Amino acid sequence: MNLKKLGFLFFFLILNSGYPQNDIPLSVQEKVLKVISKITPSLVRIYAILPNFFQGRENKVEVSGSGTVITEDGFVITNYHVAGNARFVRCKFLNGEEYDGYYYAGDPLTDIAIIKIKGKRKKFTSLKFGDSSKLKLGEWVIAAGSPYGVSPSITIGVISNLSVVIPDLWGPFYKFKIDGENVGSHVCWIAHDAPIYSGNSGGPLLNLNGEIIGINEIKLGLSGAIPGNLAKKVALELIKNKKVKRAWFGIEIQPLLKSLDIKNGVLISNVIKDSPAYKAGLKQGDIILEIENKKVNVEKPEDIPIFNQFISELPIGKNIKFLVDRNGNKNVIYVKPVERPKIYCEQKEIKKLGIICRNISDYEKIEIGRNDKEGVLITSIRPGGPSGECKPFLKEKDVIVKINEYKIKNVEDLMNFLDCINEDTSLVLTFERGKEKIITVVEIKKESDQYLIPKVKKGWLPVDIQVLTEKLKKSLNLDINGVMITAIYTDDEFPLKQGDIILKVEGEAINPRNPEDRECFFDIISEYKPGSEIEITLLRNNKLENVKTIIQEEPKDIHDVEKFKDEILEISVRDICFYDIKKYGKIKEGVIVEEVKEGGWGSISRLSIGDIITSINGKKIKNVNEFKEKLLEIRKKKKNIIFTVERGISNFFIEIDITGGEK
Repeated sequence: MNLKKLGFLFFFLILNSGYPQNDIPLSVQEKVLKVISKITPSLVRIYAILPNFFQGRENKVEVSGSGTVITEDGFVITNYHVAGNARFVRCKFLNGEEYDGYYYAGDPLTDIAIIKIKGKRKKFTSLKFGDSSKLKLGEWVIAAGSPYGVSPSITIGVISNLSVVIPDLWGPFYKFKIDGENVGSHVCWIAHDAPIYSGNSGGPLLNLNGEIIGINEIKLGLSGAIPGNLAKKVALELIKNKKVKRAWFGIEIQPLLKSLDIKNGVLISNVIKDSPAYKAGLKQGDIILEIENKKVNVEKPEDIPIFNQFISELPIGKNIKFLVDRNGNKNVIYVKPVERPKIYCEQKEIKKLGIICRNISDYEKIEIGRNDKEGVLITSIRPGGPSGECKPFLKEKDVIVKINEYKIKNVEDLMNFLDCINEDTSLVLTFERGKEKIITVVEIKKESDQYLIPKVKKGWLPVDIQVLTEKLKKSLNLDINGVMITAIYTDDEFPLKQGDIILKVEGEAINPRNPEDRECFFDIISEYKPGSEIEITLLRNNKLENVKTIIQEEPKDIHDVEKFKDEILEISVRDICFYDIKKYGKIKEGVIVEEVKEGGWGSISRLSIGDIITSINGKKIKNVNEFKEKLLEIRKKKKNIIFTVERGISNFFIEIDITGGEK
């Protein structure tokens, strides 16, 4: 790396260090300058496309984050929330090189993912891990990453805390969960004050030797990094086995209560039914004193992840000796752990039913109180889809167990059954809701029939025309009668072209004389039935041609389209019509804002007349009916409304606090 680039990076470093340059010891500055050239070839900016399952559909969301090459053959470590289950990954290096990659493996419990870079390059520059257990408070560290998707940058700071957990005062429901896994149950974060921002996730925290001692992940006022020793252990196992195997006992623990006479040990707060601990006889309220003759102690929340890491590394399938205190009596109990089950299985979209679903995991079977894992668990329903419209309709957490007389054991069974259905049909679907077993009839339609536009009587072509008047014919040296196509209003392949001169329709000559005669052409077209094929004789590039085209349905005008007034947001919207297509020059989907009442929530949020709302909370909307359905659904869930708005050539988001709007 040349000195000019080094100087620029260091300038960027000082601006983002959080410390005036004079407060950074010269020895630290010199070490950082040496480290920069060492680490930058290994830093990558990550672009990923992740699945986003919402409202019965699988959508895709683009994210950016940071990562580090940790092996010469191109394995990259990052956060699971950056690249977990990514559909597409691209890695960009500081020197401008870009490589496609793929999600290799991940561990949501520790928020670690591994990406494998594809490409012809045989050897990458990798960074090594340091020993995070040797870190000390006040030690200088370097945070590297790609904030906001920009090129890799460097910030510096000091270690502020070596064992950060999410505070209890934030409430029991504020947990950092990924795929159902509580990351804070296994990770104590390293807190430091080197600034990190959105996009830094997955980037390395380094010591002044350029060794990885953490993976930046969160910001709780201070920056938080997953300890390097834990990240290294997980990463190496993922690279080797594509998963992390952990022992699972089925106990949940908390710090000892102050009122207890015992001052050392681990308090069991819950024993999961049918788990190894439950079967072995461990009970809520037991205090674990020793495991395999090793004393254990959880006095404070920061001790919980350390204990959980310890028991997860015990041998699977071997009887583990627990010494517990139960009501003042000491007991020895042997527990044989099993491999820790996944919290949730992979989700799938089933378009024909309009649902997102998954198989029932071992953990989930216990959680929802089922005797077995047979069936398909619904996680979301598409509004207006077959499963949402049947009566009784399906809901989240319903379990599909049978269709007609075909037993559904898992998602594969469900997909195999539905793959054989290619026509409109009615299915008798049996599902379980808690202790109830319910039967409903679901109407399945071919995909092409799902969103039919209402039929209209008149035929139509998506064109605009002008009459060939005498003056115009003279100027063009033409001795013919007809109309010239001035515009085409369709995104589809269309046989007619701008500039064509139409002479005949199905052999019938067109003889307009004056500009106002243009309607004669549309009157002729309107007589044909939508969907029928007609032959048009035209002049194209001074050559006569016969072209066949399909008559379309006449679209509604601005007065006939569906409209809706929302009393809470105090806005009115309408469907898009042909007037708008002519205005914008192409077909658009969404709803157009027709009225915004001054002082209403729409006005306060800066919605304007003429705005096109194209999606709500990430869900694209085509028309007023979808707009109404989505609003109603969001209100029931007490969520904020996020409109995606198109205004001229600009696109942006508008967020409306629906809770405040309904007070």
